[in-house]
Amino acid sequence: MATNMTVAVAAWLRVRGHGWAAIAELAVALYAPFVVLFVPLWLGVLSATGVMVGGHLLMLVAIAAAMLRRRDQYT
Repeated sequence: MATNMTVAVAAWLRVRGHGWAAIAELAVALYAPFVVLFVPLWLGVLSATGVMVGGHLLMLVAIAAAMLRRRDQYT
């Protein structure tokens, strides 16, 4: 799912005239929460459902942070 979202978002941002740095930041924001939550999953601390729920919630926070970092491009 993150790959599908990243490809679509990257294409749309390029159409809208955003630079590659902004696109890369949003791509990282889409993937990073899941990468971070894989560690507790592998350690048996978090279930697969927990990774999905937590990853999506953290994804929203990460996207908001990336967009706030480049506020001038998104307002």
